[in-house]
Amino acid sequence: NSTVSENTTAGEGANGGGFVAYSDVTLKNSTISQNTANHVMASGDGIYLIDYVRSGSTLILNSSILAGNGADNFDFRTPYGLGGGHVSLDATNSLFGDAAAEVDHDNGGNILNNNNPALAPLADNSCTIAVGTIGSGECVQTHGLLASSPALNAGADNGLTTDQRGTGFPRVVGGQADIGAFEGQISASTPGDCTGDGAINISDVVCTINIVLGGGVAVNGADCNASGGAVDISDVICTINEVLNP
Repeated sequence: NSTVSENTTAGEGANGGGFVAYSDVTLKNSTISQNTANHVMASGDGIYLIDYVRSGSTLILNSSILAGNGADNFDFRTPYGLGGGHVSLDATNSLFGDAAAEVDHDNGGNILNNNNPALAPLADNSCTIAVGTIGSGECVQTHGLLASSPALNAGADNGLTTDQRGTGFPRVVGGQADIGAFEGQISASTPGDCTGDGAINISDVVCTINIVLGGGVAVNGADCNASGGAVDISDVICTINEVLNP
């Protein structure tokens, strides 16, 4: 239930745009995206793993997104000039942007070689977990899932009851958890039924407008025109038509 996004390194050897690790790393229900190692002599835009102790280091992805970090989401090395050591990648129910050949242990349910997780921009997304100074009103930002995201209903809850935003945002909506730190609140498939109550009325128009103003993150049937992209003004018009012409 963590998001690492919009971080950048610069300079030769500044590997690991998202982060650098020196031993085993396990990511569950997390999103690592839109990070860059910004130099021709740097790699691992998302994660750079070093087998520092030379005993073997593993990156474990479990219901996590490691995609959209540029062309090189993951890279690794063993210590220079030292023998032994190795790095491996294990993945389960995860979305990985690099080639499938980089995955040493594919445990099933993975979406590989897909570097477009279809994420909405970082936003509060009505979160309830405050950060910073008490009373600041700041929230942990997350990437919402657009209606076209392959992460929707493709993950595992791993025993979690909420997504990264906390209370009020259940970890499983729609029968199966989404991949990553954010759970799309999509439980109805009827186009225009934004509220998910089984009926299309003026409340769904208001709901769709609020989603458009909030960045277009798909909720229930808000993607009225089934475009698969961000919810926008065309979906508001579609919902109004559904209300007027049931």
